[in-house]
Amino acid sequence: MNTSTGGMLARLTDPATATLELVLFPGAGNGPSAFSGWQRLVPAVWRVAVVCLPGRESRVGEPFAPSVPRAVDEVVPAIRSWHRPGALLVFLGHSLGAWFALEAALRMAADLLVPVGCGPREGPLTHGDPDLALLRKAIHEQVVAAGIEPDLLDEVVEATAAVMRGDIAACHGYLPPHAGLSCDVVAYHGRDDRPAAGSWARYTRGRADEVEVGGDHHFVKRTPQELIRDLDRRVRRAGRVPDGKGEVRW
Repeated sequence: MNTSTGGMLARLTDPATATLELVLFPGAGNGPSAFSGWQRLVPAVWRVAVVCLPGRESRVGEPFAPSVPRAVDEVVPAIRSWHRPGALLVFLGHSLGAWFALEAALRMAADLLVPVGCGPREGPLTHGDPDLALLRKAIHEQVVAAGIEPDLLDEVVEATAAVMRGDIAACHGYLPPHAGLSCDVVAYHGRDDRPAAGSWARYTRGRADEVEVGGDHHFVKRTPQELIRDLDRRVRRAGRVPDGKGEVRW
């Protein structure tokens, strides 16, 4: 992965010309490597970058962001520096990353917000401590698949849990405004997952769609192809159907 803008963004694809620029916000405990397979799956005309929050991967050792707004204070200038005018700008956030993506979309007038595996919330965000048993099971599968020594499992679980706690603390108390966005929202969830009930329509004056795809909460890591295909169809359709007001209809 190529890094840019001081390590805050990792570039997955960087075509000379692009019809769409996609910024990915990983879920709690994760960094850019969570999307490491996407460069082989997205259309050739997509320019893709992944946000790397402090405390992980290339930014390990840096203090965690104290809040969602403070994290996005740092991220938005990096995205502005990376962004090339003319391409559609899409923010996709997985799980807890959806709130960072939402805050960035509020500030940058993105063309589309894509929350994945994350439902809307009533009132300020609150999250409990990570479930270490579930985390250990999920990481064990990744460790085996990556050919990492099983003896390192406990160390990996401990490090991941620490990052998750930092991300959860940053989101605690975050309260996004109702109808703060002007762009459309397309929310995806895995068929075997159960995101919070309710519609993302509460956060936007645009249209809000909900799409179910195959997989569980972590399908963005394992089987993101269905999401990418659906999003590509929407992008192509949007490119053909302007709404007459300079905005994109999805």
